[in-house]
Amino acid sequence: MVAFAQRNGAKLIASSYNEPLITTEWAVSIFRLAVEAGIKCVYVSNGNATPEVLDYLRPYLSATRST
Repeated sequence: MVAFAQRNGAKLIASSYNEPLITTEWAVSIFRLAVEAGIKCVYVSNGNATPEVLDYLRPYLSATRST
């Protein structure tokens, strides 16, 4: 995903799904590499997150959006 973003000049990777919180571990594994590559990361959620999940995501996010 990160290599694809780099090849296409993307400056941002977003995780959004019906509820992306079910894919948090997957997102963090990609976000970690993206941040190292200088790509910003955002998360679009329905806002139903625990403080623990937000703490886990926070180091990799440039922004979040609750719908």
